[in-house]
Amino acid sequence: MTSSSIRLYFFVIWPTVSKSPVNYIRFSSLLVAIYNLIKILSVIIEMTKSIGSDFWWLSPQEVILYRFTELFHQEPYSDEPNTDKDPLSCPMQQSDDRYPLESIEEWKGKFRNTNVFRSYELYDSDIEGQKIIGPLIIDIDRIIERNGGYLPDFDKALKDTRRLIKEYFINLKSRDYRIFFTGHKGFHIEISPSAIGVSSNTNRWHFFEKVRVEINKRFGSAFIDKFHLHVRLHNSINSWIDYYGKRVDYMNYEVSIDELFNLQAADIVKKARNLVAK
Repeated sequence: MTSSSIRLYFFVIWPTVSKSPVNYIRFSSLLVAIYNLIKILSVIIEMTKSIGSDFWWLSPQEVILYRFTELFHQEPYSDEPNTDKDPLSCPMQQSDDRYPLESIEEWKGKFRNTNVFRSYELYDSDIEGQKIIGPLIIDIDRIIERNGGYLPDFDKALKDTRRLIKEYFINLKSRDYRIFFTGHKGFHIEISPSAIGVSSNTNRWHFFEKVRVEINKRFGSAFIDKFHLHVRLHNSINSWIDYYGKRVDYMNYEVSIDELFNLQAADIVKKARNLVAK
């Protein structure tokens, strides 16, 4: 409290309140309520800090309720022609138990922060319980198919991500979304459900699918990819085998708006490679 607020309390508020037992009780109850509210807000702030950037989109209420996720790891898959190590042939290794959100760093460390994922669904219990999905993930992948294999088309992915931000999400505030270079075929745009009017009680699968269909109807039949059950963890390494049989390690990292519109695709890829080398 400031010196002026202390003087206000002792010389104005307290003398008035102390004259009446009823006012005293009410005022005391108000102080207790304020104190408890401050404690709750402090807990929410600390919990938000501890769970990291992957869950930036959770509302304060959701941070408290949905505390668990399932975690996964996948071996590098290949973009080589006619490979038997395509994504569908490389199964996900799943954690035996659900992890508290603040413990995902343990899982990342177990696999050297490489090809690690969380479930799209979060849970309010370590077994069974209620669940929620989020954020809305717009997946923009672009490839060049060649002889049964493919090459990432980073230039096209960047161009289309810029277009989507400028033409479709123009009214969103910067705090309402995040953009990530996935480390392989393109970009993810993560959007806070609350920013598009989606509450915890909404059927988010249904609502998110409507957005995906609408975007594809407006920009092209396969402009964005379908939703996946697994979400690559932020600031983790995307390791894969390229078209020529060489292992590639790029960081899945957040791209600022300034970087998105001012850097070339080659610059973004170079940064992703250098972040792994650090």
